[in-house]
Amino acid sequence: MTESRVLPANWRLAKRYPVVVDGRVRMVPYALARRVVRFSGWCVTGHDDGSVQAERGSWLCWRCRDDLQRALLGIERSWPALQDLLHPTKSGGQVGSKSVDPAVPVELAIVDVTTKIELAVSGLASQLLEDRPDLRLARGRNTGTIAGAIGRWHLTWITSHPSSSLVADGLPEVWDAWLAIPRDAGQLAWVPPINRWIDRAKERCGQS
Repeated sequence: MTESRVLPANWRLAKRYPVVVDGRVRMVPYALARRVVRFSGWCVTGHDDGSVQAERGSWLCWRCRDDLQRALLGIERSWPALQDLLHPTKSGGQVGSKSVDPAVPVELAIVDVTTKIELAVSGLASQLLEDRPDLRLARGRNTGTIAGAIGRWHLTWITSHPSSSLVADGLPEVWDAWLAIPRDAGQLAWVPPINRWIDRAKERCGQS
């Protein structure tokens, strides 16, 4: 396969990663670096019962991959309700049912949650656009829809990224943001993660 078929048209704008070629370290764009990643074979999040084998061509086991997708899609489904909770109406209703009274203060606890979510999602989105400058992920979209797009269409980009630190650093942020969402922000939006080792995984994140 020729280089022109491997790289997008604007590949020169993509972020570069170090890879070893013929015994020398070279900086190459994401589209090439992803093809020569050497995975450890173990889930980088760590688990209570010892090392857990990762999926082939991934830094994560299937449980952690599933948790990551659940978190991103859960953020997407919860985002509209969070925006309603952010500005409660004077009568106690939500933005969706009545106009917002400017005298009613913003719910600071919800501000903290939305800020945490925005930081986690924007970090992933920024990295994705650096690696794939051909994408237009953020144009005209809010934080919730961006999280959903990453969860649906770009999950493999995260799990098989040339830099394992994207997984090791990004997973705890997404998990923490998702778990911080109040349960009244759409009861059906939050589904408990299937990974029973999630707390220990966040503490040990980064080990391979």
